[in-house]
Amino acid sequence: MASNFYQQKYRTISVNASSSGDNALLSGVSGQSVKVIAMDVVAAAAVSAKLRSNTTDLHAALPLTANGNYWLPESPSGEVYFQTAAGEALNLNLSGAVAVTGWIKVVVE
Repeated sequence: MASNFYQQKYRTISVNASSSGDNALLSGVSGQSVKVIAMDVVAAAAVSAKLRSNTTDLHAALPLTANGNYWLPESPSGEVYFQTAAGEALNLNLSGAVAVTGWIKVVVE
């Protein structure tokens, strides 16, 4: 269930990445940023992953193990974990060609 803070604004995007390097998750929108408010991703094998604002890292690399997941719960107060720069795409960067699947809940504004 969406937090009350972003109840009408959020959308969930599917993650289905497997290429080494940047994997596009959501295109940038002119004048708006993408705010990550929740996520759950699972790697098929060991890989490091990081979200990026176009080509800028939003956090340090997350070391995922085989069948290991990374989960950020949704906050009732609408906490934003990561945010792209205005107009920039949200990408998932992988250290190797490993399947990473799941979902990310975002707000674009």
